[in-house]
Amino acid sequence: MIKLLKIRVLALLFLTLIFRVSFAQSDCPPEFALPKADQFKSLQKASTDHGFLWKVTKDGKTSHLFGTIHIGKVDWMFPGPMVVNALSQSKKLAVELNFDDPEVRKVMLDLALSKSESKLSNELNERIKRYALKNCIKYESLLNLRPEIQLMTLGALSLRKEKIYPELGIDMALMGIASAMRKTIVGLETPQEQMSVIFSKPDELEQDIKEALSKLEDGLDDEMLSKVVNSWVGKDFDILNNYADWCKCLDTQKDRDEMKRSIDDRNVLMVNRFHEIHADGGQILMAVGSLHMVGPMGIPTLLKNRGYTVERLH
Repeated sequence: MIKLLKIRVLALLFLTLIFRVSFAQSDCPPEFALPKADQFKSLQKASTDHGFLWKVTKDGKTSHLFGTIHIGKVDWMFPGPMVVNALSQSKKLAVELNFDDPEVRKVMLDLALSKSESKLSNELNERIKRYALKNCIKYESLLNLRPEIQLMTLGALSLRKEKIYPELGIDMALMGIASAMRKTIVGLETPQEQMSVIFSKPDELEQDIKEALSKLEDGLDDEMLSKVVNSWVGKDFDILNNYADWCKCLDTQKDRDEMKRSIDDRNVLMVNRFHEIHADGGQILMAVGSLHMVGPMGIPTLLKNRGYTVERLH
């Protein structure tokens, strides 16, 4: 399992709306709850810009690029004025997966519930169960999910203690606002493409899950994810752009191959699809995970290489 496991929780956002996995014990983190109606207006009025926003132009056409995170706090659920302005100027919102499409939701659920060709050992299943119980997660609600999705679920819920939830992923909030604005929403990937990166090869499943679970148990993923979140909230792109120096996730050739497959290769695919949409009229807000923005294979650099003028706004 790749070491970027918890960053790529976009594929889990729809699933969290289906599987209620939290215990309601008094010593557990609070479960997700939407703000009351009278809070929405004040939250919207107080919203500020977070994350990373670029203006990209080519052939006289302007679009925008926004680096998101796939989790969120109530205080971040409304985008700030610069992002809202970019969305207002856009005809289309381009996201990794278009959960506004019922077929996408169906395929995602089918893939998450699909049976792996390999089964985990009893010992590893017991470790997963212990971790779930320790972290207030109903182990029984995980049993029908593929092992990879079980680990994604465990990881995605780890920041509830800080009131950060996958249900409030920035991408999902933007999709809701875009729908209200009657903008067209397009997906840059198919569920099969994204999940093929997440799923392990049968002969590697046990070891991948074991490695991913060890990182969860040791708190290493929490440390990494917190640093990503803090850089996003503070609009500190320098920290994120130096991700390879501090993530402790590129130490082996396997790690580097996994990064290429899960980030770099997907960036090329998404840029190709963005280019086709932009050429057909421009005025797109492309909103994808912030780790897709970093380094020489990051989306801003790839767009520059395709002849776009790329200007960071925040």
